[in-house]
Amino acid sequence: MRKLWGADLREKDLSCTLSSNNPEFISSFEPSDVLCIPGDKEEVVHPVLVPDNMRSQTILRCKGDQCFPCVEVVVDIYAAYLTVSEYVADDCDEYYYDCSDESGSFYCEYQNVNDLDDENGNLICAYVFINAASYSSQHCATVKVSVPLLSISLGHKQDRIKLGSLTFRCFNSSPDSEVNLTLYTVPRYQDIINNTHHVSGCKTLLFQKEVTQCAVPTQHISFEENLSVGIVNGSRHRSYNLFYFDTSKKSPVIKLNGDERYTIPKEFMVTCLCLQVWWSNQSDTVREMRCPLKDRTDLQLEENLWSHSNFSVTVERGLMLYNFQAPCNVSAEVSLCWKYSHSPRCQELPFSYEITTYKESQLVSGVVPHPSLCMQVKSKGKIRHMECAPVQASQNKVELKEEVVLLASSIPQRNASSVCLMEKHICTQLYNSTHQIVSRGYMEQNIISSYLSDRCLKIWSDGENNEVYVCSLERRHRWIMLYVVAVLFLLFLVIVTHKLVTKWFKSVFSYKPLGEIFQNRRVWIVYAPDSQTYIDLVRVFAASLKNLQLNVVLDQWHINEICKLGTISWSHRQRSLIKEDDGIIILLFDEGALERYKEWIGSETQCRLLNSDPYCSFGSALSCIHADFVKGSAEECYVVASFGQVNVPLINNSYTLFRLPSKMEELLQKLAGSNQDKLRKTQLDQLSKNIAESLKEPMKKYQHMTDLQRRSSQPGHEMVSMNSNGDNMMEQHLLI
Repeated sequence: MRKLWGADLREKDLSCTLSSNNPEFISSFEPSDVLCIPGDKEEVVHPVLVPDNMRSQTILRCKGDQCFPCVEVVVDIYAAYLTVSEYVADDCDEYYYDCSDESGSFYCEYQNVNDLDDENGNLICAYVFINAASYSSQHCATVKVSVPLLSISLGHKQDRIKLGSLTFRCFNSSPDSEVNLTLYTVPRYQDIINNTHHVSGCKTLLFQKEVTQCAVPTQHISFEENLSVGIVNGSRHRSYNLFYFDTSKKSPVIKLNGDERYTIPKEFMVTCLCLQVWWSNQSDTVREMRCPLKDRTDLQLEENLWSHSNFSVTVERGLMLYNFQAPCNVSAEVSLCWKYSHSPRCQELPFSYEITTYKESQLVSGVVPHPSLCMQVKSKGKIRHMECAPVQASQNKVELKEEVVLLASSIPQRNASSVCLMEKHICTQLYNSTHQIVSRGYMEQNIISSYLSDRCLKIWSDGENNEVYVCSLERRHRWIMLYVVAVLFLLFLVIVTHKLVTKWFKSVFSYKPLGEIFQNRRVWIVYAPDSQTYIDLVRVFAASLKNLQLNVVLDQWHINEICKLGTISWSHRQRSLIKEDDGIIILLFDEGALERYKEWIGSETQCRLLNSDPYCSFGSALSCIHADFVKGSAEECYVVASFGQVNVPLINNSYTLFRLPSKMEELLQKLAGSNQDKLRKTQLDQLSKNIAESLKEPMKKYQHMTDLQRRSSQPGHEMVSMNSNGDNMMEQHLLI
């Protein structure tokens, strides 16, 4: 007999289902609760059933048209301690409870029935207790699970096997609440399993629209002279909250009965006015928001917007600031203006306007604060606000009477400046640095004299080329200052002119950098490597071109890449890069290349491999570029050259032959391309001489080798090679 504290807490909507692959694993559940108070942990002496891996989720439960969230709990059931000992009879107890009051405490006795043996052998079973407690309710339920021991498939030394899962569906809850879950078995052989499940609030609940507690009042808005707002689904027994706002201010929360309406006066109606309503008895709820005036274009709404807008100008530590605020995000044009002392008109300063939507203080740059210097706000050509700088006139050294506004502009690119008189939207030119005084009127001359003698007040500068001055119509003349200014201006022009002439002289007579002339142009040298002396000559020639800031491609420098890609693929790739980068292909001919070319034209499919050309690079290159010569498009990116007098084959008439080194200057001009005008004559001569000097020694060896080969081809001569490269040859004469 066992004693467990408990009480009858019925939860008729709670159900429990078992999912298992073992058909003999069964459960027994009755919709009655007990007060869960777990007993002590007991020692395991035989195989038992234990729960583990408890998990929970929020689901929706509906009764008719009323829906609310509830918590579904899933727990896995395991057969554990399977290797403790052999199972003995009477270890699986079935209980009934008899509750009574003993010694003032409420408890239940659970009796053993001893009828658990079946035809399959001994059973192992457990009573699974689950307790779900929230701030408003508590539910404790129990379910009995059992399984024949012989139906469990045991693995090698396996002490724990999952039999299935229990699903409790489900424990009632409410939005934005926590449910504390406690799960254990009787008898208890392991620690109590605890988990806290959080039910999301209405704002984040997945099925928020279906939950009755998350319902949102529906607004009803009417327009008459004023704006009236109420709710459709309300009654006097349930109150709701109303909150209306725009981008600059918010109203306090207004609490109303469900059948009441609220009126917003017409003068407070603006396009960005929005309203929110929600039930008063819900703290975490979705609010219905509507902006009913958003798409209305009534003129009255725009006037309300400007009537509730504010504009102010302040001066702090000599800096002028303005602040613009409006009920809605509205764009307005803010500009500086000068308020005449003899007229109510405010002359707008050109180039000073800007578009603003700010709601914080903004700095006005380039201004000298003055009580007549003001700022105005315009919208659709209409002045909405105008405020002047709050400073005293005594703070300014220049006294202004019957003042005029001048705009002084400078053009640094032309070393020129001009002054014009501002009158409304017209600026009449009075002076420019080219023609001096333009207007000959007496008043205009006095104004220019005051400006040039620094007797005008500078009130604003845009920080670039424009400045605004205010001058008083006083008839004083200071011609000396004007002359001084003129002399200084002429001196300035002389200095600037001298610098420009010096810069031009350097640009004409100085050499341009090689990188600027040749611009790292890609050059691919194609040749027939017939002998080591010729290979050395070509290598020196390629190195000389590379020193000119040219991107020279020579097969000797790319052996690894040729081995990786193959000769033909590498040649096609170089031709493509030349086409893309506007490069040049130099086709070098010598006697060996001429012979190889004739052989290639005759066969076009075979390449005779030589020790000096094991990759057949010359034949592969010909297979790539020969088509361009046949089509007549070789003039664009091909150069044909030779060292010395070689009978180069006439492929077509679309190219010019350069015999090196005598035609080295023409070749360099060809390589410079569109930049050949930057290549001065003296610089061209020097570069040609440098290349010719570097080719002098390898050319001598190559010519000597060529002469020996020619004499060996004559009757009565025989050449014997002293090494595989053919560098040292011995001439043998036949004796008759």
